[in-house]
Amino acid sequence: MAESMQRLLAELQRLYFLPGPGLPSQAAGAGNALPAAVDLVDADGRARVMLVDFRRADDWVSVSKLLHALCSELELPLPALSVVACGGFRLWLSFAEALPAGELAAFAESLRRRYLADLPAAHLAFAPVAAEPCALHLVPAADEESGKWSAFIDPAMGSAFVDEPGLPLAPNMQRQAEMLAGLKSIDRADWLRVTALLQPAQPVAQERVPEGGELSRQSSRDQGRGSSGPDVAGHHDDPKAFLLAVMNDPSVAMRDRISAAQALLPWFAGPSAS
Repeated sequence: MAESMQRLLAELQRLYFLPGPGLPSQAAGAGNALPAAVDLVDADGRARVMLVDFRRADDWVSVSKLLHALCSELELPLPALSVVACGGFRLWLSFAEALPAGELAAFAESLRRRYLADLPAAHLAFAPVAAEPCALHLVPAADEESGKWSAFIDPAMGSAFVDEPGLPLAPNMQRQAEMLAGLKSIDRADWLRVTALLQPAQPVAQERVPEGGELSRQSSRDQGRGSSGPDVAGHHDDPKAFLLAVMNDPSVAMRDRISAAQALLPWFAGPSAS
């Protein structure tokens, strides 16, 4: 096997596969030929790669949008990007640890809802989607019908393949390996952080706005509160004392406590500058 092919297989193994009988290096033939396909889900239903397939080259804007979100907003390592010989693009997200296929599928759906909701379902596909065997066709590879090649590309070159999908000639295998060598896997800490970030937001109870602009207080604020704490409901002859009681009463709406604090400023402000 050529040295460049060995290096490419080593990078594919480092990023995407678990040790086992489905190793690309064990399945590869002689010369410069990659194995046709490798199962990306192991016997325990786990995988180290999640694929995002954009089935139309015209959807490059959506590819670019997701790439930007993954790296800039979610602060994840840059995934590999490949162009599909017959048209379209594929993102390869690598994980340092094998994850259950069901969790990867849920992560994919979270990404779709947040960043690709405007893309028709027929234009998009994810893998794996379940803890079942899932054949992954390796890249680079030639398409027999069109004669063009699928290959890893620099994201900066993505727009060049919108009108002319695929490579007309076989890519340089050494260069393909070098592109993968610069990529990193998503580690456990980043996985936990980003999955928590993508969880749907829980509804927040809205505070009732009092009518008439009067200071609002809970009707039962004096029950069970004891003698400690400010007595807002009591009689006050001193306006300052009353405002202090409002400001320090946790049962009073926050907007009213702020208003009381603002009204107290003249009592606490220093002398004006001459």
